[in-house]
Amino acid sequence: MPSLITDYHKPLETDPHIYATPILQQGIVVGTGIDTLEDPLFIKLTLLELTLGCGYVVFEELIPANIDTAEALCIEAHDNGLDAFEVYNYIKHKLLLRSGKRFGQIFFGINPPLEGPQISGAYVEEEYRQYGISTLAYSLLAKHYGVVYSDRHQTIYGAKLWYAGLPKFGVVRAIDTHAGNKIIETFVMDSSPKHEHWDNLKLKNEPLLLGKVRVPTSDTESKDHIVLEFQLKD
Repeated sequence: MPSLITDYHKPLETDPHIYATPILQQGIVVGTGIDTLEDPLFIKLTLLELTLGCGYVVFEELIPANIDTAEALCIEAHDNGLDAFEVYNYIKHKLLLRSGKRFGQIFFGINPPLEGPQISGAYVEEEYRQYGISTLAYSLLAKHYGVVYSDRHQTIYGAKLWYAGLPKFGVVRAIDTHAGNKIIETFVMDSSPKHEHWDNLKLKNEPLLLGKVRVPTSDTESKDHIVLEFQLKD
């Protein structure tokens, strides 16, 4: 897949709303506990387009007026088996939420021969990275556009999202843009890929370890023509 890099060095845009048209907004609720909503965090995801298929997803924290009421409602919703999107829809009319800080952003655009939006960069402030918000934002993009493609350069954090995070929500395939977008492999949860989809030319001394699985990478051949494709499950 893409070349592994240390960081994007890409800060938040000052105000992308000035340049882009809001397309949709969706709230989510996430928490620090594994499969729980302990210490719930309320997030607004805003999808904006500069042109068709080219734009941003902005991450903004929402602050509840009464945190005790918010926590009780989230626990109730979680106990009913609702996911991050459904929990927000369950509580949004029962809570007063005000806008907080903007803490992250995903950049995407249309790059033929790919037939959908391709990620061109992502940034999330460090204190928010434990919640898996980017995975949920990619799911929102896939629901709206039908498909999302990975960028050609990734941090190890980004590689983990595509290899270990997104397959929980849909289907992730490696495709070769030099061979007419031929499918090389479909990822299987908790299994190491059979082929080298990432190159490690810039991080030669840093193996790609995703969970307990060591993912094969190439130290000799660029893999920036390999792109990952994500679609939601039917």
